[in-house]
Amino acid sequence: MATLFISDIHLGEECPDISQRFIKFLRQEAANAESLYILGDLFEVWIGDDVIADEYLPVIDALKQLSLI
Repeated sequence: MATLFISDIHLGEECPDISQRFIKFLRQEAANAESLYILGDLFEVWIGDDVIADEYLPVIDALKQLSLI
């Protein structure tokens, strides 16, 4: 099994296609990996942002599902 590393994806509303491709990656490649390490910036947010934008919820849900595998 593979160990995967990803970094600095900067998911945000400016490029929704990247979020869709990332969710596909989580459901396919990452689901078959031994480990997934997320390094750097996953979302395009600043420290101190207190609200999780609705656009990030599908990615958060996909990560939750991956953690249950």
